[in-house]
Amino acid sequence: VGVLMFLIGTFILLQNKRSRVNFSFFLIGVCGLFWFLGVAGTYASRTPEIALAFYRTVTFLGVALIAPCTHYFSATWLGLFKKQKVAIRTGFFFGAAFYTVGLFSQRSFPGVYHYFWGFYPVYVPLNWYFLGFFFLVLICAFYNFFSAFFKEPQGVRRTQIGLITLGFLVSFL
Repeated sequence: VGVLMFLIGTFILLQNKRSRVNFSFFLIGVCGLFWFLGVAGTYASRTPEIALAFYRTVTFLGVALIAPCTHYFSATWLGLFKKQKVAIRTGFFFGAAFYTVGLFSQRSFPGVYHYFWGFYPVYVPLNWYFLGFFFLVLICAFYNFFSAFFKEPQGVRRTQIGLITLGFLVSFL
């Protein structure tokens, strides 16, 4: 799934390399690549130490940045970038900050659980703040999508907004 997301994002980017909308969609594909390949690598690791290192460096990069990238895409595609530039930059800043803390601090991911399918990181109370941030940024993105959908008159553009919104809803659920 991660490779497919990356390939679709690359295809979209190559349609117009100068388009901010295409670039923002491409970033979502890159995050998906890191997230899903990282999960596979974490699950397949032979030792808890390797699994934790893989999760911290690869998987969590995709996880930490996919919500800000989705907000960035929603704002650029719907023509809201100038109005939401500060919120978008703030989202990227906090996503990068959470990633950095997760990468270097034992207080973020102190270890992994071992399940029959593989290793999975231990989330501690510090990560609850990350989850709050993650869902807050996604709410901002979906607010953009739903607001635009209900403001748009019947027609092709409204259908496009509805389908993109549905696609993102299904993928995040």
